[in-house]
Amino acid sequence: MILSLAQARLLATSFTRQLAHPRRLALPLGAAALVAVAAVASVTQSDPAGADFAFATAVRDLHLGFLMPFVSLFYAMAVVGDELDRGTLTWVLLRPVPRRAFLLGRALAAWLLAVLVQAPALAAILVAPALADLPIDPALGDHVLVTLLGTATYVALYLLVSLVFRRGFFVGLVHIGLVEFVVGLVPGRVGYLALRAHLANLLGLRDAGAANPLTAALHSPLPTADSLAVLAVVGALALWASLVLFAGKELAAERTDEAQ
Repeated sequence: MILSLAQARLLATSFTRQLAHPRRLALPLGAAALVAVAAVASVTQSDPAGADFAFATAVRDLHLGFLMPFVSLFYAMAVVGDELDRGTLTWVLLRPVPRRAFLLGRALAAWLLAVLVQAPALAAILVAPALADLPIDPALGDHVLVTLLGTATYVALYLLVSLVFRRGFFVGLVHIGLVEFVVGLVPGRVGYLALRAHLANLLGLRDAGAANPLTAALHSPLPTADSLAVLAVVGALALWASLVLFAGKELAAERTDEAQ
């Protein structure tokens, strides 16, 4: 069955309102506010000679390494997590709505909310350099585009995690802490096992925080086209696998209903 425009609008509006409830906004907005404060503090509380370095490091480690994956995880878990928690997933799957369209619509809403929640941090990244009399980053537009792409990749990845693991939120937190935040700081190609390293590479921040020229050289950043391809492929594969798994849940639900 093909979704009509009215059905699509109803589903998108309903789930967006559900995600935008104050109860769901408090934690991610709080995290975004902390990152915004840290970005401003990195330039206003640092030595003027090192303010540029401190700001770049804060953006790389706090926005790309923490905030972006965290809010993506938070909202990706809600795509099917609420129904799993309430035990209503079977009822949802048996509704007269295409299952893949249902999942895609909810994933799109999760991506949109995750991007909007990062707005305070993005605003701080725009304002903070001016507070320390630093030039405005000419690549600010690139940062917005990287935020859109990176959030989409993370949402797709954590959506897959939510469908594979029963405790998906915990698995996602472990991934953020061990892979994105720790492995992503490892110099050399090993660091590129983390998505945040590819995001930083697209913004020219992969070498931010290098203690000395030798460490910076060991980072050996990939061509930006390679990082872009990795993010696109990971996001596409994760979304495709999520759709396949969700279709399997659909078949299982239908067979159970028929058997009854």
